[in-house]
Parts: sequence; C-alpha cells; structure tokens
Amino acid sequence: MENCNFSLEKVKLIIDEIELNLKQNVGPVVNLINEDNSNFAEKTTLAKLLTAIEQVKSEEWILKKSSKKYVVQPVGNIGVVYDGNPYIFFYLCLKAIKTNNNITFFETREAHKIAKYIIDLVQKLTRNGGCKISINTITKIRDTSKFDESIDKLICIGNSKTYTELRNYIDKEIIYSAYGTMSLYMDDKTLKDKLLEIDDYVFQNNISLELYTDESIDSVINKINSRMVFVNKNPFDEYKLKIDDCDLVKTKKIFI
Repeated sequence: MENCNFSLEKVKLIIDEIELNLKQNVGPVVNLINEDNSNFAEKTTLAKLLTAIEQVKSEEWILKKSSKKYVVQPVGNIGVVYDGNPYIFFYLCLKAIKTNNNITFFETREAHKIAKYIIDLVQKLTRNGGCKISINTITKIRDTSKFDESIDKLICIGNSKTYTELRNYIDKEIIYSAYGTMSLYMDDKTLKDKLLEIDDYVFQNNISLELYTDESIDSVINKINSRMVFVNKNPFDEYKLKIDDCDLVKTKKIFI
C-alpha cells in the first residue's frame, strides 16, 4: 500500500541519517560486520555499505517524475531471493526506502546481525520521519505460495539456477541480477595477468565464475543469462549491484 506521508525530502533526510549513524557508530557496526563475515566468504566492509549509500543517492530518483499527467507509484511489496549477503541487503533496503516500497528478503543462509541493526535503524528513522516502510527477513523459503499471495514484484540475485526454477512456478515478474556470479569469455592469451587478477578477486570474494575460452563468442553470449557480457575485460573493475528505480515502480499516463 502506498504511503501517503511519503515525500522525497523526508526520504533524502532519512538516507542521510542512516549514513550519519553508521559513521558515528563505526566500532559497533564494524564488529557486527566482522561477525557476519565469519559466515560469508564475501567480505563486507563498512566502506562498502557507505559506498552503497552514495550509489543510491546518485542514481535516478524516478519518483521525481510524478506529475498530474504522469503518475509514478511504488509497486507495493517487493520480494528478494538472495544468499543473505549484507551488502545486497543494505543496498536493496535503501532502494525500497527511495521508491516507497515494502520489502521482504528470502534468504538462503542464516540471518545476520548487521541486517537486524539496519532494520531497527531504518524502522526507527522512517517512523520518526513519518514514512511507514516494512522491512522483513525470512531465513528459509518454505512456502513459495507466499510469493503469489503477498509479493507484487520479485528480485532474484545470484544463482541463475534459482532464477530459472522461480520462473517455472511463479507467475510474477522477476528482476534478475547475476551479482555474485560471473560468466567470462576470454580468447586473448596475452591477457594472462588480467585473468590471474580476476581469479584472485573471485577467490577472495567467493564469486561463482564460469570461464569460456574454447567456444565462439556468439555461442557463449547465447548461453549467458545476463544484461552485461564482458569480453577480454575485467568485470570487477567497478563491480557493484545495480537495480534501476524504474523497475520498482509502476507508471500511468493521464490524458486530461
């Protein structure tokens, strides 16, 4: 349900206050992150969370476009299927706040401590700021009917197999991002050092990598289920999750 108390000014202030809180509580926040990092091979850092805030601020504010003749509204309830990565959780929390949507995270691993800290902080700030946004986590996906009953749009992050399975039995629009997984085509043997650099990043961050070297580029592109294909380039030079605001809203043109 759309929050009638929502305003872009309030939301920008809430996001600024989230950033300020993290910066003022570096010690406790870093301790929570470090505890979570013992369960996740990809190492989240406070710097990465702060970078996510700057990213969300810099991306288009789609609700700004709403007018009498072009109405932009939140989709309502977003569901996220992912592995529990704290960075993904934090980034998509911010996106939900920014687009005035409720959000539920369906995690494939145990719930983590930084998530609880962020939920408590966001709920406090949104309540004080006059915005009512619900953020929930469900550790295990036990009943897929929940997607059809309560979720208006589903986001699937990471494993393409999970995405394919969801598509087969859920009659919902699904946004898919391969963040955390990577398919790489490389046919330039002179880029051996670049490949070693990529391999090291993949190992350090527990990213699933499929490397193609002996097939034609056309056949590889047809196999890869992604909007972005990197050919003889390092995909991790600016590696980050990106979900467009326009995918989290619905629009109506009004003819007067």
